[in-house]
Amino acid sequence: MIVQSPVLLAAAAIRAQGFASLPVRDMSDRLTAIRHGLWRILDDESGAMQRAFTIDPSRYERDELDEPLEIGILKKKKGRVKQGKELGFFDRAAGRQKDDPNKERFHYAPSLLALISEETRSAHAKFLTALSDINTEAHNIALVFASEMDRVNGMLPREHLSTYVGSFVERITSSCTITRLVRYRHVAGRVSDAKVHRDRDFLSVHHYSNASGLCFFDKKDDRIEVDNEVDPSSVSIFTGEKFWAVTRGVFGTGALHGVFDRRRAQESLLDEERFAVVSFIHVPLETRDLLWLRAHLDEIHIDQGRFQTC
Repeated sequence: MIVQSPVLLAAAAIRAQGFASLPVRDMSDRLTAIRHGLWRILDDESGAMQRAFTIDPSRYERDELDEPLEIGILKKKKGRVKQGKELGFFDRAAGRQKDDPNKERFHYAPSLLALISEETRSAHAKFLTALSDINTEAHNIALVFASEMDRVNGMLPREHLSTYVGSFVERITSSCTITRLVRYRHVAGRVSDAKVHRDRDFLSVHHYSNASGLCFFDKKDDRIEVDNEVDPSSVSIFTGEKFWAVTRGVFGTGALHGVFDRRRAQESLLDEERFAVVSFIHVPLETRDLLWLRAHLDEIHIDQGRFQTC
């Protein structure tokens, strides 16, 4: 009997459809600390904690497309139409012109620590330490995945249709990892919690949610619901728009996905808001990546009418 490793199977699934599940070490203690820490900040009636974690956008690092790598407390999404600078490079190409309805977000990256006060770091030490651990875990997961992808890539003849140039490991070694925390405030009816989209990163690691709702769409646009997101010892990994550019589209345009809290579909009593933790791996884009990307932007437009998350 041949036993195939989870990483091998996950890499094969990524090559075939752009998304996969992967067993990992249980991070329940960190996730609990993160959830409590986020609620503490967001529900502070004085607003002082949110102000302490609000970073002036002029201090954000920016990627090669001049898009901000946001950190700290972000503006709440309220379903508004995005205009001007709010409409990013990939937003324009994909036709993502409207915010999701009711999301509160916090972004962590190691650079955040230098932008908040020592008093804030001390008061939220457990929260920040747990975030650092999760962020590092995502980077390590991405490296393991990259190593397997490079191994297979090196075995294939260069003219093979699903080969790519360069090394994923080298790209991810010099990447920036940002971990997003999301609290989805309740919305009424059948409105999606997050419309169908691709992430703008290279690779995403969806660590956990307290309620099922994430779904992917395969190459036939069929919906595939995710069953492992409430398991703290399993993650979903999936490709983004920068992955599409780096690989010249040989594995597709990036994993299409959306969110609809399944409890609302069942008309269940929502005793707690949906909470999710996902990390974004942003690799550096080379000049040749940018040239290819700009020449193929029409390939990533999303017709929302073709998809239904609920």
